[in-house]
Amino acid sequence: MRNLLTYLQRINVKLFLWFWLITIVSVVATRFIMTNFVDDVVYLQANQQDIELLEQYKKRFVRDGRMPPKALMKRLNPRAPTTVILEDDTSGQFRVFGNERVDKIIEFIEDRVLDTTNSYQFFHHRLTGPVVAKTPKRTFKLYLVKKTRPQTFAEKLFTLPMWARLLVPASISFVLCWLLARSLTKPLRSMQHATKQIGEGDLTSRVTGLDNRKDEIGELSKTFNTMAEKLSHNSAAQQRLLADVSHELRTPLTRLEIALSIVQQQNEHNKSNDYIERCKDEIARIDSMLNDILTLSKLENTVTELNKEALSTVNFIENHVDDASLLAQPKHIDVEIANNDVATINADYALLSSALSNVLSNAIKYSPDNSAIKVSSVVSGKALSITVSDQGPGVSEHLLAIMFEPFYRISEARERKTGGTGLGLAIAKQAVVAHKGKITAKNKPEAGLEVTIVLPLH
Repeated sequence: MRNLLTYLQRINVKLFLWFWLITIVSVVATRFIMTNFVDDVVYLQANQQDIELLEQYKKRFVRDGRMPPKALMKRLNPRAPTTVILEDDTSGQFRVFGNERVDKIIEFIEDRVLDTTNSYQFFHHRLTGPVVAKTPKRTFKLYLVKKTRPQTFAEKLFTLPMWARLLVPASISFVLCWLLARSLTKPLRSMQHATKQIGEGDLTSRVTGLDNRKDEIGELSKTFNTMAEKLSHNSAAQQRLLADVSHELRTPLTRLEIALSIVQQQNEHNKSNDYIERCKDEIARIDSMLNDILTLSKLENTVTELNKEALSTVNFIENHVDDASLLAQPKHIDVEIANNDVATINADYALLSSALSNVLSNAIKYSPDNSAIKVSSVVSGKALSITVSDQGPGVSEHLLAIMFEPFYRISEARERKTGGTGLGLAIAKQAVVAHKGKITAKNKPEAGLEVTIVLPLH
């Protein structure tokens, strides 16, 4: 039901339904007017064959007018599909000679004054008359009714039942209104698709097929493509700037590191070696930061090409818990698996490994000594949830929403102590997003932080 309501809210469906509703109302209103104010009769020119046959009947009436009308008509013997209606001009009575039901035709004659000879097309019959026949005693009007088959499409449509005559224009209007709504919304869907692609990081996406349009939609598509082109250009310039800056920084850092190593070797017993070692640690930290910046920039500003493969989540979790346990040994932290459901996921091992490793590393950094970190993997429906729960100090509630942003750090002093750059969780987030997943964090009631990665299984 929810999917139906969502579908009905689409602009192309709204346009189609409004156009179709207006068309149906117009058809019904037109039909109502025609039914109440116009006869279901088509006025035709007098059919010559019918007139000739009526003239023959007239001659017989004039010649044998002394015979009773019933006997006379029996003698004339009108054959199917011919029926003769005899109207007594004096009494106004009607007599029918033939096998056809002509009640509506007689009502038509009674409601009008027919003085000239014409033909009238009803649903399945053609009426021709009147032809006046005078006998010594009475005056009669002769009408000829013939059963006919519709020849043209209009005549065929005219002979259909009421519901069918309403269904035909409604069906035609359905197709035309749908085509109209589709033609109006197709370019909007194209722009929606291009916008979605750009939102997902594909800055090469463009609106196509609308270059020849001269209306507002065509102008909108050109403006959109111009905007996308500028975004792509700015992003490429940013990438080049980061790459150039990183390269320019790494070159002197490398030379400095080499020089410090030489000095340290030449002064093995000098107390200045402690300061030299500190300088080397800072150089390593800057180099690590440059690597993280480049990695995050690639994940944020380009469409990452995933090298997906089938991964066993059980082995994946176990391997990363083993690696985290080694990192946690200096703080005597136990990293254990609380739950590990069996599942297989198509993922880029390197990217997903980076995400989970950063989350585990962050948990180890902020967990107190002699504490525990629990990792659980749970399959629910078509999604896999990986949760890392620590016993650290947690995060202020108002900071939970921004802790996955680049360079976010809970404490400057803590980051200096642990050597963090504030990019680990941001890289984890972008790696998860690249897999169409999401990552969230919340404080535990007792103490600690719980980070959850949700990934689609299909």
